[in-house]
Amino acid sequence: MKGSVLVTGGTGYLGQAIVKGLSGAGYSVAFTYRNNGDLAVELEHHLETSGVRGFALRLDLAEETDFESLLERVESKVGLLSSVILSASLFPRSSEEDENLAREIFRVNLEGPCLLATAAGRLFSRRGKGRILFVLDTAGEKIFPGLLAYSVSRAGGFALVRGLAKKFGPAVQVNAVSPGVIRDPEGMAPEEKEKLFRKIPAGRTGTVDEVVRTLLFLLEGPSYITGEVIGVDGGYGL
Repeated sequence: MKGSVLVTGGTGYLGQAIVKGLSGAGYSVAFTYRNNGDLAVELEHHLETSGVRGFALRLDLAEETDFESLLERVESKVGLLSSVILSASLFPRSSEEDENLAREIFRVNLEGPCLLATAAGRLFSRRGKGRILFVLDTAGEKIFPGLLAYSVSRAGGFALVRGLAKKFGPAVQVNAVSPGVIRDPEGMAPEEKEKLFRKIPAGRTGTVDEVVRTLLFLLEGPSYITGEVIGVDGGYGL
């Protein structure tokens, strides 16, 4: 085994691919989920049948949590962690971001990840090594006014990567991927898709495999890379 990794948001569209990609690469994986317990059980079973240790843990990043205790519990199940990947996020289903939803977005997308990553950074610093990765979003660079709270929460993630890299270096490397359009937007008319693709230099949507492979590079690549956000967006963020 290459090591053990904790992935937040493991039952999400991208989170599932990350969990399966890590297990396929030889990592033991603990992952968190918020609501979809049935899918978490299936995913945990997938890990076990793949021959790696797996552990599903319910976590709501909007709730107050003792993250140091959470990390201890995870390690009791899958062994000492080598990395943490913060993939969980809350994306509004519409542009109607009222006050309550905005607060929840900031707690799930920024406050919770900041506290968990800081706890992981302290743990890894004591051991002398570790990697923390974030899964962000091109919206953090482009800032969509119709999704203001979401975009700002993601922009905060960009700053968080740089700040944590400074805080916990040199022992801990902190980096991120920033996916763009990874699947066709639901309900979008063909002419709207064509207009969207003209804004993407690569001329297409990305794939979850491309995101996962980039994360694996950051997990296994040079330790001299830290504080960086790699856009996996076909140039959409330019």
